[in-house]
Order: sequence, then structure tokens, then C-alpha cells
Amino acid sequence: MFTLNLTRYFFYSILIFPFISGISTAETKSSHQQNIQLKAIQKQTSTTESIPLTVYKNPSCGCCKKWMKHLNEQGFKTQTEHLDDLTAIKTQYHIPPTHRSCHTAVLTSPKNNKTYAFEGHIPAKYIKQFLQNPPAHAVGLTVPAMPVGSPGMEYGNELLPYDVFLIKDDGTTSSFAQVKVLEEQY
Repeated sequence: MFTLNLTRYFFYSILIFPFISGISTAETKSSHQQNIQLKAIQKQTSTTESIPLTVYKNPSCGCCKKWMKHLNEQGFKTQTEHLDDLTAIKTQYHIPPTHRSCHTAVLTSPKNNKTYAFEGHIPAKYIKQFLQNPPAHAVGLTVPAMPVGSPGMEYGNELLPYDVFLIKDDGTTSSFAQVKVLEEQY
């Protein structure tokens, strides 16, 4: 009887063990892949999640609130400073008068401890790109005016193509990115 039970145990072990270890290996591989994906997501958002972005805006501006919502959805943490007159802030951060918009956002980069300004309805995607490798002599980015279809200025599926400009510390600007279709903003 003891020999028969031992034989059955041995037999079942040979048949079942590979199946059980296969499940274990598959679960381990699946868990490993999920951990890699989770770490990639955390790395992607951690570059902006811990960076507070102060947005200077007029208290009654609705499109600024929509733009801030876009940034928050993309991992930024925005805080608002309401001002009735934004001219002094725009001048302080060297935003050229020809490239101004309705709000100015400011942050200090943890990469180099330099303060940058982001003027207007810039897609979060381009702010992230800028922060990954801030160009030398850069003040920040700007989207002049308020282009239809830009984040915060949505109007159905319409988009007025626009440029995102790099603002340099000598007062000049150059093209940083061009947005020609809605999908290029995300």
C-alpha cells in the first residue's frame, strides 16, 4: 500500500510538476513585463509629476483653465496665481510682445535649477520635450495668440496650424515645433 501511494505520488509529480512550473514561469514573465511597463510609465511621468508649474492668468480666463487641465492630465502639477495685469510677469520672463498670449507659466527645472517660462497654449508634449534637454540660452517656449484647436482652445475637430517657438535669452525666437494636425499635439 505504501509503495502504491509512493508510486502514485511520483507519477503525479512527473505529470503535474512541469505544468505547475510552467504556470509559475508564465506568471513570473507576465509580472516581470507588467513591472517593466509600470516603471516605464512612472519614468515617463516622473519627469513632470514632481515639477510644480505656476500659471499666471486672469481670474476670469476659461481657456487658461482648460489648458491647465490638459497639463494636469499629462502629469504636470499646476498651481494658479491670479493677476489682473500680466504685463509685468511677461516682461520679467522676457516674453517678446509679438509672441504673447493669455497666460504665462513658470517653472524651475530640477535638471539645471534654471527658471523657464511657457507662454500660451503650448501642448504638454512640447514642454516635456523642452525639459528633457533645455537648449542653451533658452528662456522657454511660446505659442503666440490663441490658435483654434490648441490645448484649451478646442473647437470640435478644427485646428488652425501653428508654431511653438523657442524664446532665447537675447530676445529672439525660432521654431521649436510645428503643429499641422490635431494628433501632433499629443
